Amino acid sequence: ADVVVEGGRIVAVGRTSASDRDAIVDASGLVVAPGFIDSHSHADFTLPANPAGDALLRQGCTTVVTGNCGFSPWPFAHGATADAREHGRFLDVQHDHRWRSLDEYAATLDRAGLGVNVAPLCGHGAARTGVLGSVDRPASGGERDEVVSLIERALDDGAFGVSFGLSYPHGRAADRAELAAVAATTAAHGGVLAVHLRDEGAELLEAVAEMTTLADDAGCRLQLSHHKAAGLAQRGLVARSLEMIDVGRASGIDVAIDAYPYTMGATTLAAALPDWCTGSGDDELRRLVTADATRDRLLVELRAGTTRFTLPEIWVAGASPRWQGVVGGLLVDRAAELRRDPAELLLDVVATEGSSASMLVFCMAPDDVHAVLRHPGTIVGSDGWVLEPAPGVHPRNFQTFPQMLDAGFRRTVGLDLGDAVARMTGDVAMRFGISDRGAIAPGYAADLVLFDPDRIGPGGSLGDPAGPPRGVHAVFVNGLSGIPAGRVLRRSRSQRPRNLRVGADRAADR
Repeated sequence: ADVVVEGGRIVAVGRTSASDRDAIVDASGLVVAPGFIDSHSHADFTLPANPAGDALLRQGCTTVVTGNCGFSPWPFAHGATADAREHGRFLDVQHDHRWRSLDEYAATLDRAGLGVNVAPLCGHGAARTGVLGSVDRPASGGERDEVVSLIERALDDGAFGVSFGLSYPHGRAADRAELAAVAATTAAHGGVLAVHLRDEGAELLEAVAEMTTLADDAGCRLQLSHHKAAGLAQRGLVARSLEMIDVGRASGIDVAIDAYPYTMGATTLAAALPDWCTGSGDDELRRLVTADATRDRLLVELRAGTTRFTLPEIWVAGASPRWQGVVGGLLVDRAAELRRDPAELLLDVVATEGSSASMLVFCMAPDDVHAVLRHPGTIVGSDGWVLEPAPGVHPRNFQTFPQMLDAGFRRTVGLDLGDAVARMTGDVAMRFGISDRGAIAPGYAADLVLFDPDRIGPGGSLGDPAGPPRGVHAVFVNGLSGIPAGRVLRRSRSQRPRNLRVGADRAADR
């Protein structure tokens, strides 16, 4: 079938006649699909410095849903205070900008010339930090009202929903009353509540139950972010969490999940430490990892393997140049090369880097990842952001969508091509209420990707994660290719998201 585009919109699909004035793209032998939509991105922190979003476009991604895990670079009631700049520091390696509102942030991106579209969520942690600062305590009634007011304004301004980051200090400190008030506000505005759970390890089931109960009470739409059982000791636990999700869906709770097609995650190196030492900012963190009594306690826990991630699972991905000999390899291997104890080495890196050091963590069993990806309530999200290529950067920042469509990987997971495409296009658009994306139909925005179904797959390696993906032939954003044509999208108050489709018509045309 032909796809006719005018003025950035699809105007016809089917057999058509071309005029001499038409620019014709021959897609013979290729799949023409809607541009891929990343359902879980942190690119809002790096797009101001890298607005072209080349790493996204090269893999066929034309829209990112941002503001996840409670983190967003807005809304900060008092602007770029020290606490505001600290919020999301590990996501934000290139600048300290923070904005008071979605409108301010969108204006910055529009001036920069976006290469991709941005569908923003409001990070609860950002609103909370803007009101309370970086404090680890419940909000007072007045503070809670102010946080909710900021979130309500964001939803009125067109945010597609709200996110919680319940394993991070800004989320852990919020009590049930605060979480319930935010969930109720999100529901009243027809938004989605996307949640980084309180625990993705041994207490995964309790964390799922906490949020499904909250969503049921508030009547809000719940999106469980990057669903996984973290830690190889938890292998098989996602089978039970998926059963809980199925029971919730059957009882009328609107809950869905997103996931990425990798067995490794990425986070701060400090996340390898127990919660008791990571909730009060970098100065306190550095004190705890260097003071004799607390350092000894940390060494005992790390060596015993009772922390969230165990030492053999950790690949040190990023730190300052002084740790050049540690970055880019497994912590235990680097420690052996340096004749150091790995637990001591980890604490020494955190002592100098605070929460800015990063790691890849090989913490998921392949069978668990595949089970989540083929669940009927799953959509695809990278959990990545726009970064410059560097050794040790998670390949999900450059390869998520080709990886998901790779024929061998799909066979292993148990997905056909149409189902895989839908989980990164139409199903994402419907989940978040992005009303004019995710399908090839008249009236829809002309976000398109052309790919070879037999060749598409990831390029690169851990040492070179940004190698060009295979099989992606062309990408169009709002009908244009090769020039910045993205925009910040807004949710219409009249456009409420619909339920995630299961087994619906698929968008890819062969």
